[in-house]
Amino acid sequence: MDAPPAPSASKPRIQSVARALSLLDEIAHSPTGRTAQELTQAVGLSRATTYHLLHTLTGAGYVARGPEHRYRLAIGISPLVQAFERHVLPDDLLPLARALAARTGESAYVAARQGSELVLLCSVPGHHQVAVANSPLGPIDNGHARASGKLLLALAPEDARERYLAAHPLARVTRATVTSRAALLREFDDIRAAGHAFDAEEFHEGVCCLAAPLGRGGTAYALAMSAPRERYEALHAEYLTTLLALAGGSSAR
Repeated sequence: MDAPPAPSASKPRIQSVARALSLLDEIAHSPTGRTAQELTQAVGLSRATTYHLLHTLTGAGYVARGPEHRYRLAIGISPLVQAFERHVLPDDLLPLARALAARTGESAYVAARQGSELVLLCSVPGHHQVAVANSPLGPIDNGHARASGKLLLALAPEDARERYLAAHPLARVTRATVTSRAALLREFDDIRAAGHAFDAEEFHEGVCCLAAPLGRGGTAYALAMSAPRERYEALHAEYLTTLLALAGGSSAR
């Protein structure tokens, strides 16, 4: 009897599926959507292949072509978003983000540390007329410049924190971003002592954020909120009290 073929050293993949997922990823990361030409250039496909894949994704309801021929995610993607929340986000954490947004009127988030990486798991918009735009779910860029990222790194085991810092340069995102390793480590000490973290226009000009921990088992979570600087400064004490009350009352701690 012939022996079974040896497994491939690299994971097999279906090329058309991988290409379609690349298009979805590009569209998802653009706040205004992408034209077919932009997608062709970004993913490195031929125009014909891009159009065929977009036609398939449109037919499945995952994307739709809007004004100026820009493709955006469509309603068909919503079951995947809901499934992500069910499968990845613990049941009691999304209601916490919703409660924080409802009580403060500001955008609220749940972020997590998974090993030595940081991810944004959910985002709930605020209801003020002028509010901070939601951040995209998934890996968190420039965690050293965000309240949630700094909190999760400050509370992480030293080896996980060092792996993150080794893999992610302390890039300057705004004029207020901390780019000195020594200064960041001192801030981590302050965060551990205070039990919460903040960033003052370190990730976005004109935006300030607060974060408090929601630890559970081997995974650490952060409940966070963002507000325009003027409102943050006027209501900082109220915001912090609300955040800490919700975080402290969570069964996730």
